[in-house]
Amino acid sequence: MSTSLAAPNTTPSAQPGTRPLESPALNGTIPVSERELGHAREHVDVAPPPCLRLPYGRCLVVLAGVPGAGKTTLLHQVTADVPTICLDSEQVTDRLRTYLPRVRYPRLRPLVHLLHFGRIVTHSLSGRASVLAHAPATSRAKRLALLGIATITGRTPVLVWLHATPEDALRGQHDRGRTLPASSFRRHSHRGRRITRRLQQGQPPRGWTAHLLTRGQVTRGLHLTTT
Repeated sequence: MSTSLAAPNTTPSAQPGTRPLESPALNGTIPVSERELGHAREHVDVAPPPCLRLPYGRCLVVLAGVPGAGKTTLLHQVTADVPTICLDSEQVTDRLRTYLPRVRYPRLRPLVHLLHFGRIVTHSLSGRASVLAHAPATSRAKRLALLGIATITGRTPVLVWLHATPEDALRGQHDRGRTLPASSFRRHSHRGRRITRRLQQGQPPRGWTAHLLTRGQVTRGLHLTTT
């Protein structure tokens, strides 16, 4: 599979009629069509968000970056004019908290990651919609696992790397009220800097089509369309 590094266009080609993404329920698959993507942004008098062009067909789009980079915030601002299912680990966390309200997040984290990964597999196996999934993906093993899911399920793997400085990422963790242990964050930060450098040099991870974004580029959100 060929790989490339591409920057998103600054203006969506099909902005009128697009919809914010909706996330599927945890207890089943919801096929997402353009009709089901929520309320239109047709009449909002602001500059459009940057446009990221996906390969034609079913994709597994992984929104990656160090913890605290702003991935969940961006997911809530994504629009698309192609059928897309949005999967965020926060959806799993919120559901678990309803059943285990007294359990602190560090104890829940392994279960959250396991269930979130399982949802990525399940939705990748079913339906024609592309899957947009939140994952740090700073480790090579995690990227290989996600690449394997895309390959097995016949999807084009797309890595969208959201760059943030360590200071901004730490601030983001504090803002959401969940911080990683210092040693864990150092590992993520080191790997993240290495990934950013490689993408800046036009060297995406093997097997992936990759897009490098900064927090400043996506303050108005992100629009997904096809080539």
